[in-house]
Amino acid sequence: MTFKRALWIATFPRDKCPKYPCPSCEDGRLIARKDSITVIEPQYSKAAHSHDSWEPDWDVERFSLRLHCDHEDCGEVVNVHGSTVLVDVQDDEFGWGLATVLQPNSFSPAPPIIGLPKNLPASVIRQMRQVFALFWVDIGSAGNRLRTSLEGVLDDLQVPREVLSKKKGEMVDLDLNGRIQHLEKESPDQAQTFHALRIIGNIGSHTTELSREVLLDALELYEDALLEIYSNRKLYLDALKQKIIKTKGQY
Repeated sequence: MTFKRALWIATFPRDKCPKYPCPSCEDGRLIARKDSITVIEPQYSKAAHSHDSWEPDWDVERFSLRLHCDHEDCGEVVNVHGSTVLVDVQDDEFGWGLATVLQPNSFSPAPPIIGLPKNLPASVIRQMRQVFALFWVDIGSAGNRLRTSLEGVLDDLQVPREVLSKKKGEMVDLDLNGRIQHLEKESPDQAQTFHALRIIGNIGSHTTELSREVLLDALELYEDALLEIYSNRKLYLDALKQKIIKTKGQY
């Protein structure tokens, strides 16, 4: 699955829902049916309209939306919930104005933001599915789950969690940074990517300052790293090179 940043915008018009990838088959796209959207304004919001100082941005609306996978053999159903928000829009006829758009805060089940290799450890897949779900709810928590998934990948690469300390003469635990430094000896490029992802994970774990844009940057890097680690394509291409060289192209 190719990373498409434009899909993961924070808001969208009610008649232009992005076609997210299906969380079940990943081959299909999630399509919104017009008759499946419901937008409701609570009574307290309606009552505020009579206030002398009322402004359009006082309105509170909740929405629900149902998406269906367009793959015939799948047909997954995804429920979306959120609120409406006012945004500035430009109209060719009337100039600038205000429009109401949908701002989702939950997808069940959540669509995958990046592709996950089929041979990725099950524990890492579970963590990444949490990342996809938390992306809409709490960006910081999503970053924290991303950090946890890194630990799982390092486990699968058999990067140790503890090493023998020459000073203490005993085994000492390695934190994530230490494990990535250990990986750096054999795979410097992968280690550099993991260091960048660790920084994002730390921000999500210890502060509330992680932005949607930064998390998307991290996920794009992660997708490429996972593909390199778990895909057999590099081995296949290396074998092709050797075949051509060995036979001088005569086969």
